[in-house]
Amino acid sequence: MYSYKYGSVAAVAFNRGRTPLHFTFTPSLLGLDGDEASAKTVRDLWKHADVGVLGSGYTATVGVHDVVAIRVGAVGGIPFGCEA
Repeated sequence: MYSYKYGSVAAVAFNRGRTPLHFTFTPSLLGLDGDEASAKTVRDLWKHADVGVLGSGYTATVGVHDVVAIRVGAVGGIPFGCEA
């Protein structure tokens, strides 16, 4: 996990297994409390697309020997790509 200024975080899930994996990025895993999570947008960094609001968690399917990378930031906050 990587924390950006302005409160965004990035996280990655790796799958070294032989079958697809359903992985849930939860607020606690990302170091956020539940109240914060409802105001955070999830962005898939490989797809270059916003995929929803974090809420109680964001579940992604990680393919065999694949990676899912997300960034979680404020809804309507600092645009993605403008903070480092």
